[in-house]
Amino acid sequence: MIIREKVADCIQSMDSAMLSMPVDISRIVLMAGSRDASADELARFLSDHRPLSARIVKIANSPCFGRCGDIDSMSSAIIQTGFREIAAIALCSSIFTVLSSAGTCSNVEQDRIWKHDIGAGLSVNLVAKSAHAPIDGFSMLTGLLHDIGKIVFHLCLPDEYQEVLQCHQADPVSLHRVERELLGIDHGEAAYQLLTRWNFPDFVCMPVRYHHDLARCPFEYFRQAMILHLADYLALRAGIGYSGNINPEINAGVMATMGLSETRVDELTEQVEAMSLQADYFFEALKDGTKRDH
Repeated sequence: MIIREKVADCIQSMDSAMLSMPVDISRIVLMAGSRDASADELARFLSDHRPLSARIVKIANSPCFGRCGDIDSMSSAIIQTGFREIAAIALCSSIFTVLSSAGTCSNVEQDRIWKHDIGAGLSVNLVAKSAHAPIDGFSMLTGLLHDIGKIVFHLCLPDEYQEVLQCHQADPVSLHRVERELLGIDHGEAAYQLLTRWNFPDFVCMPVRYHHDLARCPFEYFRQAMILHLADYLALRAGIGYSGNINPEINAGVMATMGLSETRVDELTEQVEAMSLQADYFFEALKDGTKRDH
């Protein structure tokens, strides 16, 4: 069986894990992407799932979002944090639970990747602000999910992916290039396959797919992919979690397009480093909640 078929089969098998979840991920995706869904509708739906609801309120009530204990309900969380931001936290939490129960990937490997994803997710708004781009809650979701393709590889191709990581360690070409050379598919494409199967909208899937391949990104998603690329780079430089990439690179075109000097990139890196404790808090809330789910 060729690599792409193994990945596709593994992703298909993850559907059973998703369907066994007490919360319907696709329902949250539909509400978050709909212009007609109301905050009350989302609050009622999430409140019906108590472990998930408690986890969301804990994260929304934390320093991750500048809070210090003033949120006491799902409705309050949505009002004070944002409709799509809360939907993004709910989706990240649900997918964390699915992937944590989907196979035998090392918990250490998953944990480090998720911490990095959270660091990138928290960095997206900082980068968007620096780029004078609109800030949207689903922009954060692209960061939270951008490297889940690596978890897919650990789950679906444990032996093959260890070879990829070993080759990357020996010759630190960018990890996504080694993935393409040895597997014929990179983690952005693997994440895209998983997210599209779960009916995530293109404005989430496409930036995730092309965050290392900006030249091929369709124009309408280019700016968000570029912002995600930089958020990923900053989280790597800041040492938040570990995604397996020992040689993070920033696309020179991104710096030119966004008007960033090396000094400004250094300043942004320092600001992301200051988010490390927030990322740890977010991750521990996810992990603690998943233990209760099981």
